[in-house]
Amino acid sequence: MKKITLLCFLLSSIFTFSQTQLLSRLDETYNGTTWEISSGFNYEYDSNNNLKTETGLQRDGTSWVEFYKIVNTIVNNKLTEQITQGFDFILNGLQNSYKVTYDYDGNGNAYFIEDYEWNGTSWVADSQGTITYEGTVPKSAVFKGYDGTNWVNEDKTTIMYNQDNTISEINDFTWDGSDWVLDYIDVFTYDGNYISAVSSSDWDGTQWVDDGTITYMVDGSGNRTSKTDTYSGTTNYVYDITALMSNFTNPFVDYTGFNYLSEDYPYVNKILSFSNSDGFSRSTYDYNNVLSVNDVVSKRVIQLDVYPNPAIDIVTIKSSENIKHINVFNTLGSKVISTQNNELNVSRLSKGLYFINISLENGSIMVKKLIKK
Repeated sequence: MKKITLLCFLLSSIFTFSQTQLLSRLDETYNGTTWEISSGFNYEYDSNNNLKTETGLQRDGTSWVEFYKIVNTIVNNKLTEQITQGFDFILNGLQNSYKVTYDYDGNGNAYFIEDYEWNGTSWVADSQGTITYEGTVPKSAVFKGYDGTNWVNEDKTTIMYNQDNTISEINDFTWDGSDWVLDYIDVFTYDGNYISAVSSSDWDGTQWVDDGTITYMVDGSGNRTSKTDTYSGTTNYVYDITALMSNFTNPFVDYTGFNYLSEDYPYVNKILSFSNSDGFSRSTYDYNNVLSVNDVVSKRVIQLDVYPNPAIDIVTIKSSENIKHINVFNTLGSKVISTQNNELNVSRLSKGLYFINISLENGSIMVKKLIKK
């Protein structure tokens, strides 16, 4: 149940590349009569076939406009820096938003993560995490925030494993000023080698509350055929069973060693598309073309406001499009809030950086950063 991914890159025409690369994704929604294009993504790779940039695009009439972008710095197949830019309505263009850096030990394990805020002129460190391992297996992570004077404890995540080294449970804790308090649990079940379900529970201060379950179906070849979420319904996947995904450069690569701890990507064969079972949204992958973007950026981008930010208790989310569901993740990717309400109570969360994943009814998924004070 993790992860969170944010994107954007400016292109002025359609190019044709070798079919050995997954180049773009097109998202559409059904209005009751016809399918309408709503959003899309472009993927660009470096000379070593590492994911260089991911681009998030929205449809404005007949043209594409950019609304966020991620730029990766990858050294020796390891992600060392990731910069995210978001659309700024005042500047009418992309603006630096936040940056994450990764340090690795002698075994190639990412052991130190640092998050930076863009203050308009420079990057300012605002949170950091230290990951501990047993060999190459991540066991725990402790995150700290800067209070203006010192780095103080905020969140901790511990990972429990089965005997075959598959994850059995992920526990999230918050720091109450003197001790770690367990407040969120993900429990994993398996069908053979593949995750079949992840069930979440949230501590509301007096009792554990069911926070939903995600179930997965996998075919005989190991391809994920469906994903069913308590809140967002069922997603079905379609493949070209005559081709292997490993023969194509694609964005589903773990460059840190823990990107897909809680949700793997079992795309054994070439993935072609996925769609929601309600019949109102679908996404198609393109191995031939990228999406074309006009040089003039339109202001007709989905307007999304998260306020107050930074926040202490109640956060309100307003969107020009109807909101379907909201998930909030910490910096390790653990889900800490899941709701269909546009008002979030973040008072129990520790100080630090969080990511709000907002699913809209038009099929778009927006990601906003939240600072908890």
